[in-house]
Amino acid sequence: MIEKERKFKLKHLLNDLPPLKGPFIIQQAYLLYEESGHLRVRIVDGKAAFICFKTRANDCARNEYEYEIPLLDGMEMFENATYKLKKTRFKTDYKGNSIDIDIFDNGLKVVEIEYAERLFDDEIPDYCGEEVSSNKEYNNFEIAKQYQ
Repeated sequence: MIEKERKFKLKHLLNDLPPLKGPFIIQQAYLLYEESGHLRVRIVDGKAAFICFKTRANDCARNEYEYEIPLLDGMEMFENATYKLKKTRFKTDYKGNSIDIDIFDNGLKVVEIEYAERLFDDEIPDYCGEEVSSNKEYNNFEIAKQYQ
């Protein structure tokens, strides 16, 4: 499946946003990482685990394959990985696009907008600030390296 998303800095406080689903506590660890793609494990709320393989198509599109795995396996993979991060995620939608708002333990706040074909300017909510889609500093793996 192709995942298309753009990332932005969050410019408003959470209480200034539309109704949100969550919070979801996400623990994420990178099992393998190369510039062209990565394999990661994600644990959500300590209740479910997923393994995901992503390859880069361009700054805004990736091939993504994600599957639920047994929680115990996911927790063991997480514990044995070097690069890990923790974030709190809120979900909403805007003009038909899925939106994730991630608050990282280091204070970073990012809005990810997933879209089908193309994201037009009027489909970007006003709580999105500067676009950071191609800024490596906002890549989850780079953030995980800071936690090491």
